[in-house]
Amino acid sequence: MKLSSYIWKTVYLCCVLTGSLSGQSESYDPDRIFSVVELKQDLEVLQKHLEAIHPGLFNYMSVERWKEILEEKRNRIDSPMTELDFYKIIGNLLESIGDVHTDIEPSDAYYRSLNQVMKVFPLSVKWFNDHLYVIHNFSDDRSINPGDRLMRINGNSADSIYRIIRSYVPRDGFNLTSPDYVLGGIWGGYRNLYSILFGNPDVYELELEGSREEIFKTKIKAKTYPQLFAQYQGLPKQKEKLSIDIRDKIAIMQVRSFHPGAIRDGGQNFRRFFKRAFVKIDKKGIENLVLDLRNNGGGHQSVFLELASFLLDTPFQVYDRLYTITDSIPNHAYYLERDQLKNMETEIRKNAKREGALFCLQGEEGTTPVTPKEPNFDGKLFILVDGSCSSATGDFTGLMKNQHAATFVGDEVGGNPVTNCAGTTLTLVLPNSRIQAYIPTTRYDLKVDLPNNGHGIIPDILIKPTIEQYISGEDPVLEKIDQIDFR
Repeated sequence: MKLSSYIWKTVYLCCVLTGSLSGQSESYDPDRIFSVVELKQDLEVLQKHLEAIHPGLFNYMSVERWKEILEEKRNRIDSPMTELDFYKIIGNLLESIGDVHTDIEPSDAYYRSLNQVMKVFPLSVKWFNDHLYVIHNFSDDRSINPGDRLMRINGNSADSIYRIIRSYVPRDGFNLTSPDYVLGGIWGGYRNLYSILFGNPDVYELELEGSREEIFKTKIKAKTYPQLFAQYQGLPKQKEKLSIDIRDKIAIMQVRSFHPGAIRDGGQNFRRFFKRAFVKIDKKGIENLVLDLRNNGGGHQSVFLELASFLLDTPFQVYDRLYTITDSIPNHAYYLERDQLKNMETEIRKNAKREGALFCLQGEEGTTPVTPKEPNFDGKLFILVDGSCSSATGDFTGLMKNQHAATFVGDEVGGNPVTNCAGTTLTLVLPNSRIQAYIPTTRYDLKVDLPNNGHGIIPDILIKPTIEQYISGEDPVLEKIDQIDFR
């Protein structure tokens, strides 16, 4: 199964909302010091397990470069330090690995403390045109407005701080639209990583540029997450993951997830929806279809295979192969999933086909030709995309681009169209610091003739919304569609 892996960005916030973190016994001690020996052992464990089970570790760097990076990290462990000091050294390995399903996070104990008692940055932000802007103000200072540009935070360049933070966020290859999406928004990951990397001051001294380009300074007090949630007017009502709106000349289909469970939880059946939608499109003689994939973080190939079967008119195959690089996971005791690892190893040995050093999975959806379905859409297809389109959504865009089946509109796709690693993701807990690493075990290689340049699909019509459009709720991507003459 391919699942979008934005683990640290949302799980803990949801736990705070639901209270499911209560009753945990392990406490976080911010002053606990780990010895050089302990920390170097943790780095060795991380290296060993990444090299043993990560099938895409060297997609974007050589083995020699990997060794150089690790040696530089090892040399920086030259004195005893705290968990977070150690995290600052190893957490940005993600930038070199370049896989959106690979993550390194502080311990569970740290996150419980962060979400319950620590004070955090009370502004929500988003990155536009190489600058950082306020999009929501939780502070008590009403002079700060959405759209104001953050210039300095506690004396440091806000733009420089953001670039440092972004280096600790997963992404496929060299893509930046995906981490920018993850960090932005009211509950984006920016304030968490600011706390981890720059601390939790009680007061933030800010320098901002207002909407009239006036520069002003102010001080705001930090707040706890419970205080932020108390101010928030409630979570937005969940929209259906699948919807269709038919106008005079076009149909606009929104697909917000390829995750079967999420679609089912919303009371929908994806096979039934796509069948009924394309029957309706066919009966009404619609010749122009807009497929809006924005905010679709991925899911499982079964969903997008069903969708593609109504959009492509000849048999197609998505994946060249799916494989793991081992049938033996080292040191089971280090994993949260340790009780399931023996069964996982047995399944690989039983069902995978050995090809040299690889264990190729057999019978996986998308590895054999898929037959098109009726009524098959034969009109013009426009696909709306941006950095939120990750994981399986990157696979789908790779398939459609390779088939020359659509015009892409929007911003660079967050997911890679050629290869990525996902499947079963294991949680490695480093034995001393308790920092966690999320390691995918399956590599998905698409059957496409596209180059892997470390970027997602670049749209045919590239549109990057401005901060003004974001704040006002405008949708310049959809507005561009409205400007097209469909006659």
